[in-house]
Amino acid sequence: MSARCAIALALLCAAPSLARADFYNQRNSIPGERAQMLGGAFTAIADDASAAYYNPAGLAFQTAVALSGSGTNLVYQSAARDTSIAGAAPLRLDFNRFAALPTSLGISIHFADRMTIAISMFQLDSVHLDDTEAIGSVTMPLRAGLPARNWRDYSQTLRVDTETDLVGVSFAYRLGRTLSLGVTMFYLLYQASLSTDDVWHTSDGNRAVLQVSQDIISGGLQPVIGLLWKPLPALSLGLTYSTETIHLDDTNHYHVDFESPLDGTSHELGDTKADVRLPHRLAAGIAWEHHKLTLTLDGIFYFPLDYPAPRELMSATDPSHVHQEVAHADASLGAEIYVNPEWVLRGGLYTNTSSAPDPSNHINVFGGTLGFARVGHGMSMGWWFGFSYGQSEEEVAPDSGVSVRWVRWQLQTGMGGTLRLFGS
Repeated sequence: MSARCAIALALLCAAPSLARADFYNQRNSIPGERAQMLGGAFTAIADDASAAYYNPAGLAFQTAVALSGSGTNLVYQSAARDTSIAGAAPLRLDFNRFAALPTSLGISIHFADRMTIAISMFQLDSVHLDDTEAIGSVTMPLRAGLPARNWRDYSQTLRVDTETDLVGVSFAYRLGRTLSLGVTMFYLLYQASLSTDDVWHTSDGNRAVLQVSQDIISGGLQPVIGLLWKPLPALSLGLTYSTETIHLDDTNHYHVDFESPLDGTSHELGDTKADVRLPHRLAAGIAWEHHKLTLTLDGIFYFPLDYPAPRELMSATDPSHVHQEVAHADASLGAEIYVNPEWVLRGGLYTNTSSAPDPSNHINVFGGTLGFARVGHGMSMGWWFGFSYGQSEEEVAPDSGVSVRWVRWQLQTGMGGTLRLFGS
């Protein structure tokens, strides 16, 4: 359908920064109890079931059956999208919610002295947006290529729910006293639903409506391979590589209705391919553990993406859409110190940069975590708090003069732990 109003163009182009945030921003959720308190700096010291994600080689140094889990018990997410239209007051959509978001659960079993297997699941992201806003007296074209018209008022509603999950099996083998290798085969499941409603009214009672709905499910394999080396008792080096998602199955049901007494009517309904992928990811980490203090640093590089994705989320009207992401990098810095033999204080700083190719969706987020854990008797239990903030640059559409900018922040608290059985 070629009939896209200018403001709907802004909506459908801007909203992916959150609705598809699990792609443009890879670290909206940091799984794992110890890992989250360290800001995700875990590649060189992965020592619980979340190692399946960070560095499966770390599983080989376990000497017990371990049950691990973590959850963000309560999170307050806030995002605002400001849309400016020439000659009208700015339009702001606010998305705020409290939510309970589990992030990881796993079990690892050490056997035959050098080998460990694990089964784990991770929720990488969960997004819910729902808001309606309206402005009055605006002059704008209903769709690209048409002259601007005077509208008495305009309103838009956006509802989006997305979730990204990984479920996988890991195998790790200790090659010697200081070196180990591990692999994980994840199944990536992405689910999303969308509905948007844009309504315009003229002073003489005419009404124009654009309605879009989508339901998407995409699945694929996500292999991860890791290497862990401990050249010194206090020094650990980790390296992890995760391939681009190997697409397997999908469903993408879309429905688009456009109705205007001035510009005609169109209707589209159908099913097409839903190819949702995570990019190639390379992570390197270094950690120094000395007496009561541990310092750890991670660097992560994400490769670009470029592949056909007809009518993907927020692009239901584009059958020739191509999904593109730029290369980008993230970093994490973590520290922990034993206050006494049973209590540990942990904290971390991290980046959550964007791979979005356009400025309005490119939200670089920066965050920090602080928490404490009780350890001993084969068990570790931790509680933490975290905060993150970011905003995009303003982008102005040359054909319509519509400008868009996102601002987002998140406040969260969570808990998690690891229970080690039948070993040390």
